[in-house]
Amino acid sequence: MDIKLVNRGSEGELFLTGRIDANNAEEMGALLLEVAQRFPNVTLNLRDLSYISSAGMLRIK
Repeated sequence: MDIKLVNRGSEGELFLTGRIDANNAEEMGALLLEVAQRFPNVTLNLRDLSYISSAGMLRIK
């Protein structure tokens, strides 16, 4: 998974590329919490995400 964060003032936009699965879901969850603390508004751009595992998504807290 590759991640790019773009600062748009009061909004952060995360561009995600690759896969989110059980192997990296914990890392993704930590990243989302960090970005949510920094920006009041967050956009997830999943256009180039090739795969999201439901098992991996369940681990994001």
